[in-house]
Amino acid sequence: MRVYNQDITTGALSGDTTYQSDTFGKFDYVEFYSNGICVVSATEQVSKVQDTWEYTYAQSGTDFLVTPAHTDPYIISGVSTVYTASRVSSNTVVLHAVTSYLNPSVPYKTITDSYYNN
Repeated sequence: MRVYNQDITTGALSGDTTYQSDTFGKFDYVEFYSNGICVVSATEQVSKVQDTWEYTYAQSGTDFLVTPAHTDPYIISGVSTVYTASRVSSNTVVLHAVTSYLNPSVPYKTITDSYYNN
């Protein structure tokens, strides 16, 4: 997983961090079902608490647009994330997330690329 911030004016990168595969375990996964549902599971690194999120997905060109299946009450917080999924090899999918902040004092967006292998 790679996480970094990109300045919305200059495009400069900061906070560029890569987490290696040994950081993650069997509860960190993404599953795409044939009915258009996608489930993402992740373990919070400090507390080790597992959480899952349900999304829907639809093909958009060669990628898939991934959308929250349920209305998220935290959207009111001024944080918005757009997800796309891309198959980059026969056994690897990248879930690309771009988080934008409505607060003008946050001059960047946060980008996360999570690589999943089967």
